[in-house]
Amino acid sequence: MTSEFLEYSRSRGNDLSTPRKSTQFSGLRDDDRWCLCAASMQAYIIHFIFTFAFFHTCISIVFPEWTGIFDVDESCDQTECCCISKRAIITRPENTRLLITANVAGSACRDIVNTSTSISSLIPIPQEKNGFQIITKFLSSDCRFTLSYDSKFIVDINLQYPKCSGTGIRVENEVNTTPSIFSSSILIFLSVVFSLCMN
Repeated sequence: MTSEFLEYSRSRGNDLSTPRKSTQFSGLRDDDRWCLCAASMQAYIIHFIFTFAFFHTCISIVFPEWTGIFDVDESCDQTECCCISKRAIITRPENTRLLITANVAGSACRDIVNTSTSISSLIPIPQEKNGFQIITKFLSSDCRFTLSYDSKFIVDINLQYPKCSGTGIRVENEVNTTPSIFSSSILIFLSVVFSLCMN
């Protein structure tokens, strides 16, 4: 035993230097010989593995961030479709729906949006693929919206008219740090609880 180890052990909640009359333990001092019992060693190993695994899981969780401003490519065929033109803004005005606001262009727009050059369309909050995908009606067609796992790209696949599909790349977003702060708080809380249970 060293005084450094005894102090470290005490700081971790395992006070080996204080005598305990109830167990006839006289307490350890510098230069005493002592070994950890297998159960204590196993508890520390399990605690370490649990903490490492939980921390790894927390930092590996990816949260979809649909809201933001996206520049839209020109892959949508404006000679046959009503296409989002140049930029789309996605906001979350309600807990269950997103609002897509954008300019539109193309020959089919006069039939779909009555000659308007802009749209504001509500879609449900995506639930498929852990919140990274949704199939819904958009501009009078069934569309599958998919958000990349890094939340930088949105792909709109028009399931009825593939020529009317497009991709958006994020240029601005509403930064949401709540999930990472929340995950870190959970990790610290569970680590403390687990440590208390092991002692």
